[in-house]
Amino acid sequence: MTSFDLSVKELLDRFGGRYMRYCDDILLIVPVSRRRSVIQEVEELIKRSMLSINEKKTGIHTFRSRGLGVAKADKPLQYLGFTFDGDTILIRSAALARYSQRMKKGVRLAKATMRRWNKIRSVQGGPEHLLYKRSLYQKYSHFGRQNFLRYGYRAADILESPAIRGQLKPLWHRLQDELSK
Repeated sequence: MTSFDLSVKELLDRFGGRYMRYCDDILLIVPVSRRRSVIQEVEELIKRSMLSINEKKTGIHTFRSRGLGVAKADKPLQYLGFTFDGDTILIRSAALARYSQRMKKGVRLAKATMRRWNKIRSVQGGPEHLLYKRSLYQKYSHFGRQNFLRYGYRAADILESPAIRGQLKPLWHRLQDELSK
């Protein structure tokens, strides 16, 4: 994709735009006045490179300037798992929902495993053990080193987005609720 990347970057440089790509996620930022011509030329480059575009994942967003601040979007832009509306950067709600489901499933599995082992212990006359919460906290809370929440908090710091922190805060309470069930 190097030749494609160079061609698109050169095109956008000519039009005063910006080109970003990570794997198959592409973001083109161009002045509104140049939008049509850039789209036509990029579509031609895509055809020449024998690539295909997923129309369902393609969007055109217009950001309108508001004085010296960042522009306001007509609809939120989604890129690399985040949304941006001109004011606020957030983690996509689908990612939060997936995390929540994984966390609930993981806690339920840990509880089922604990019950199964406690049943065996009781038959053998041994004492019951409590739920091993340490590994659950490592996987599903801010206490872990490499998990979704830590990623989210790092993103909030890097992107200077207190809104992301606000999205992540309820996840701790969901974990506690799931553990107490």
